[in-house]
Amino acid sequence: MEVPNQQGASAPSVLFITRAYPPTHGGMEQFSYDLTTSVAARTRTHIIANRRGKAALPFFVIIAFFRALFRLPHYDILHIGDPVLSVLAFLLKKFRSRPTAVTVHGLDILYKTPVYQWYLRRFLSSSDLYICISAFVERTLRTRFGITRTMIIPPGIRDTLYRPEVRRADLAPILGAEKWARPILLTVGRLVRRKGIAWFVGNVLPRLPQEILYIVVSSGPEKSAIEEEAQRHGVRDRVLLTGTVDEDTLRTLYNTADIFVMPNILVEDDAEGFGLVALEAASCARPVIASAVQGIVDAIYDGRNGFLVEAQDAAGFVEQIQRLLADEHGREQFGIAARQFTLNRFAWNTIAQKYLDAFSYLRRI
Repeated sequence: MEVPNQQGASAPSVLFITRAYPPTHGGMEQFSYDLTTSVAARTRTHIIANRRGKAALPFFVIIAFFRALFRLPHYDILHIGDPVLSVLAFLLKKFRSRPTAVTVHGLDILYKTPVYQWYLRRFLSSSDLYICISAFVERTLRTRFGITRTMIIPPGIRDTLYRPEVRRADLAPILGAEKWARPILLTVGRLVRRKGIAWFVGNVLPRLPQEILYIVVSSGPEKSAIEEEAQRHGVRDRVLLTGTVDEDTLRTLYNTADIFVMPNILVEDDAEGFGLVALEAASCARPVIASAVQGIVDAIYDGRNGFLVEAQDAAGFVEQIQRLLADEHGREQFGIAARQFTLNRFAWNTIAQKYLDAFSYLRRI
């Protein structure tokens, strides 16, 4: 579904309800903050947010319901942060009917616990519009639940990570004097199987020059599997698992790595709804090489802000990495162009306007 741009028209007021919001940390929290603040800069809004993490969710649902009952008559549109809160859309329609939109991220409809899937079948269809973050998420929603009132609006990106003044030598305190000058591949993402990190360590890294260092930022249950794979293939000294790092360290890594890789693999009932970390890397003028799977293909446009390789195509990853490493000038020029393409297409200014256009459409129907 596409809607016309409504710039210049009176923007509808929006009541947001989200279960994930700062000061807790995570991708959903950051998305909710960026969406609500970007829309709030353009129209009147109110945010009912859970700021205390997952443990507070049952209490938040009850509190949010009563707060929304009081607030909703004063707003044109209700936006629900994700399908986990579908019951709120269901209940509020019985008392304070307002056009309701929900953003669908992917895992929030794929989580396979039988009780949760029953919950979705019972309450998910209560909204009027389903804003999917990628074509993959839209297809999944339509196939699994038969919902067709959908449109695609990708997540946005804030240009807060780019630091062209950062130099490779700034990595010395992070990596040590003996490692910072080596060619660096970077992956940022939770250590889960679908990210393909263990596969990359076992199938791609051994085929690359020995001086290459592969840095993986974040934590997760696959850490031991990745370490075992590195040991098995004799590349343990070429893999650095940093764990979670502070924002300054992450910014330094994003701006100094030679190539960002996102080697996702297909895992049943687990999926990449989008590829926001790839956009973050591209916004720092880093060439991105990513698997052409699921929502990643909505983030990375082959040859524009990165390069797509078929999932688990080890030879394809090796070829692209070696080609980019062999041409420093071309790599830098591509990174500059990729940064501009990414900001033009995914800046939150642009994405917030798409949401407002969707809300304006929803108000009219």
